[in-house]
Amino acid sequence: MKCLFCIIFITFSTICFGQKEASFIKESRYFEFHSDFWINLHHFLYQQAKGDQVTHLQKDGYSILDVGEDSIFHILNTDERNILNASIQYYKDHLTDKTLLFDLGNLRLWLQNQDIQIPIIDTTFTKHYSQILNDFSSVYKSRYWGIHDKHNKIILDEHFMTVNELEVGMIDRLEHFAGYSWPESKIRIDLTAYASWAGAYTQTRPNFNIIISTLDPFSDQSAFIETVFHEGAHVLFSRVSEFRSIIYNMSKEMDIEFPRNLWHASQFYLCGRLVQDELQKRNVNHELAMDVKNIFSGYNTSKFRATLESYLRDDTDLENTIRALLTDLK
Repeated sequence: MKCLFCIIFITFSTICFGQKEASFIKESRYFEFHSDFWINLHHFLYQQAKGDQVTHLQKDGYSILDVGEDSIFHILNTDERNILNASIQYYKDHLTDKTLLFDLGNLRLWLQNQDIQIPIIDTTFTKHYSQILNDFSSVYKSRYWGIHDKHNKIILDEHFMTVNELEVGMIDRLEHFAGYSWPESKIRIDLTAYASWAGAYTQTRPNFNIIISTLDPFSDQSAFIETVFHEGAHVLFSRVSEFRSIIYNMSKEMDIEFPRNLWHASQFYLCGRLVQDELQKRNVNHELAMDVKNIFSGYNTSKFRATLESYLRDDTDLENTIRALLTDLK
């Protein structure tokens, strides 16, 4: 029997027109939003098995949004409950030791290519796994999918107009700050009930794909706007971007240990501040995600913020900005 993840360099075809239409919700100039049956089912089972998103929220004093999942569980009949439990156990045994961000990109793309109307016949990731998905799909479709799909669309409807209005100016500024250009094609965003422990993540392999949890308690707030642009900005603050290249080269020149997450902390701050400024023009108060969620607190000092504020105002160039950030760390 083939190992579940021994095939890691499979070339998948792009999503066909019919599949795009099955999950597609809306698109803007830079983004394409989807609510995909199999992707939602996959993240649902992963979270039921691992529970890391819920646990992480609870540690920070928050809870997942309530859309009635608990009441649904209590009305499952015996067969449905047995199928759910078997599916969760399979994920515990075979998948939860792998991360959604780094390990399951090929699986995600494979699921996006499956038809919602018929059982999965492709056994690329073993016959057993395909059978687990097929068995649970009827339970998920009849009990959970309706509320998850509806909620995904409600959250997008709440924020889409703002994303659409802000994106041209936002992307232009982020390109300038990162020293890199946005790709020609739109970036796909999958809206899912659950995502990773962080509530959102972006896979870069085998293709660029953003996953955002709509049950995250911040999704019905302005934080969703920042999440869209922050996750999208990963395509700009890539390893080959001018921003990250200068950090790498200058840290060697200055003989200091390479600050592995300085670029990401800077990306959080720059995206958050741009969103904050734009929303303030619309009389909406917005708190930066890195402040609310205490992200990269080791970098988030007064000097760090002052340096990036100068960069935001174009009072200094990228090279001097990086030098100031590194000097502060040194």
